[in-house]
Amino acid sequence: MVALASGPILTPAPRTRRAGLAQQERIVAIVRAAPGLLVGELQQRAQIGWGTLCHHLPRLVEAGRIRVVRVGRRRLVYPIEARGAAEASCADAILRGKTARRIAEAIHARPGSSVSGVAFEAGESERATYYHVRRLIQVGLVTSGSATRLKDLRPAPGLAARLEAEAAAAAPASAPLAAPQAIQPRLAVGAS
Repeated sequence: MVALASGPILTPAPRTRRAGLAQQERIVAIVRAAPGLLVGELQQRAQIGWGTLCHHLPRLVEAGRIRVVRVGRRRLVYPIEARGAAEASCADAILRGKTARRIAEAIHARPGSSVSGVAFEAGESERATYYHVRRLIQVGLVTSGSATRLKDLRPAPGLAARLEAEAAAAAPASAPLAAPQAIQPRLAVGAS
């Protein structure tokens, strides 16, 4: 027979707890420095594994240190102090999506268009365009001339500036990669 140890088995060692607290402090510091980060961007900046981040985020939310806001499929992380910034950057988060950005650019290029005109201009289906136009109206980036129908679509005053800011933010990510090094041919063994 094997004797089992008595006492609390699931309590982490003090050293492990301190390491976890240090990681949580680093996460909070990164979020305070750059509110509105995507969860994936936070993971890259913190240089921690996905599982570690998924472990710490709910604990930080429960402790009231950060907030995680869902915008479509994206999750944005904010410090608890940044209440107004979360709502303002929802618009920026929507414009991070390629389809929504193309639709917003089409509305900016041709104000007064209908959903079908914007869909044609953006190269998207009318269904996808309708979905994204409604989201753009909800966050205040686009206005509609009709209260019940999506026609006479016009850019809101801040749309052009946000599109420019989003294009500038996306530019470094789309920079061309360095040219690959030329591969030197290998000589066969014994060849001279």
